[in-house]
Amino acid sequence: MHEFNSTHASWSNYGSGYPGTNGVPSFTSQQNPVIGTTITLDVGNSYGQPTVGLLFIGFQQAKLHSNWGGDLLVLPTIVITTSFSYGDNSFTGDLPNDWKLCGFAVDLQAIEGDPGAAKGVSFTPGLELVLGR
Repeated sequence: MHEFNSTHASWSNYGSGYPGTNGVPSFTSQQNPVIGTTITLDVGNSYGQPTVGLLFIGFQQAKLHSNWGGDLLVLPTIVITTSFSYGDNSFTGDLPNDWKLCGFAVDLQAIEGDPGAAKGVSFTPGLELVLGR
């Protein structure tokens, strides 16, 4: 008999982010992170115009103060440079089909160049994905 963790897939936001021109940019998931499926994450653009930013991916929540006013809410393992178009932006990827990852948490956050932010950068809230079935 093969046993595996029966954690239900879920996602949630944490922390408050840091506002830009049009408020705090959102960071959400279109679906729960079910192992072996495709997931789409949506990031709002607080500037409302094309801009650049960073996507932080890690496995632990944090509260690291920055010189840009907002807090980094994830201890980053991977940092990806990205660009944002007008409005919301979507990022799609496949989740591994490995049941040993059931219950595994992934934490993410994005920051965006936004001249309307107090120090030129806005921060999304943190996004935690708990992989499951």
